[in-house]
Amino acid sequence: MSELKTNKNFRYSRQRERVLKIIKEADYPITADLIYRKAKKTIPHISLGTVYRNLHQLVGHKVIQEIFWGKEQIRYEYGAEEHPHFKCTICENLIRIQMPVSSMIIRGVEKNEGHSVDDMQMMIWGVCKDCKQKA
Repeated sequence: MSELKTNKNFRYSRQRERVLKIIKEADYPITADLIYRKAKKTIPHISLGTVYRNLHQLVGHKVIQEIFWGKEQIRYEYGAEEHPHFKCTICENLIRIQMPVSSMIIRGVEKNEGHSVDDMQMMIWGVCKDCKQKA
């Protein structure tokens, strides 16, 4: 059974289910435009506005995460747990870093500085191991 069908925070919708499935199946953080184009293949009448509304709801309920990719672009990734990303400056791949760096920083800011952290994103730039091997 779908996690959205059993989630009491959401009224079930086929469009939201499709948006989430596309994000889950992506091997990398994905743009709203690409989600829209993929969703349109199975739900021809879906609008870009519907995709954005569903993305907003999924982010708000911490089912997916927004990743601020650049000046104007946001990408989406399944799972809302905090983790840093590494962006290769050569191939521009975005790689999820499996280290608890973000949670350590958040705890430090809250404990040492007294602030209450709502959200955090960490982006690390450099050359990925594949590009290093090619060089």
